Amino acid sequence: MQFKRILAVAAATLTLSATSVADHPPIHIILIDKATTEALGPLPWPRDRHAKLVNILCGAGAKAVALCFYYRDSGPGRGDKALASAMTKCGKVYISTGVADGPQSWEADDTWLAGKALNAEGKHPDKLITAEYLQLPVKVIADAAAGIGATERLVDNDKKRLASLPLMIASGNWLIPSMGFRIFLDLQGLKNEPLVLKKGKQIIVNHRKINIDRYGGALVNITSPGSAYPTHSFASVLKGKVAPAVFKDAIVIVGLSDLKTDISTATGPKNSLELIADQITTLYGFMTDKEE
Repeated sequence: MQFKRILAVAAATLTLSATSVADHPPIHIILIDKATTEALGPLPWPRDRHAKLVNILCGAGAKAVALCFYYRDSGPGRGDKALASAMTKCGKVYISTGVADGPQSWEADDTWLAGKALNAEGKHPDKLITAEYLQLPVKVIADAAAGIGATERLVDNDKKRLASLPLMIASGNWLIPSMGFRIFLDLQGLKNEPLVLKKGKQIIVNHRKINIDRYGGALVNITSPGSAYPTHSFASVLKGKVAPAVFKDAIVIVGLSDLKTDISTATGPKNSLELIADQITTLYGFMTDKEE
């Protein structure tokens, strides 16, 4: 799962803001929660179960589906091809990546990364997270993804609170967007739009500016935990207890619910899925700020 990577920084840069944001697609969260594991059994599951969920969401007309899992291991009966097939048919499914501790089962080459990384130029932020190795799903699933998104977050050691939610991490010569940034850019039609990093302190995209800190994070509107986004149980959606129509034109973020991975914020403990949603919501607001 993508929730284990937590790094320490010196000063908090992620805060609650009263700034209004531009209209954005509705965001729904689907959790593998206690009710799900009681109904379907503990993880890991065959991936045809994830494929079924993708088919439901894409059939309902979701704008984007973020699967916040690594899908690292493979083998007979794992359902890799079923999930990859559902993702390819949908064309709107994004998968998690992050910093790996060592070489993985396969390493993405420059040709593969060129289609997934940001089209960016300019000075990187001074303290940008750098990954010698990327945590990627098995190749058949990685190849089927519409995009990859990093889910790294930085924590203040002293306050034990979220400090920064980077918009990107570096891997070799490539910049890998966060999950929120990737989905935002794609839905705005900016996937191939060149990004300019100005002195490592500002991102310019489509003549709009995003001020960033030295870790590559931007100020984010942190919502109250559990209140800002409709949340559903994975099992309930899979069993048809949630009307598929609620996901029409929505961004859907799917992942694990585990209190051990919640992180302290200015508004209380939040899971990584809510933080992705908060980042997307705030990014829509930045599109109202013109380049200086």
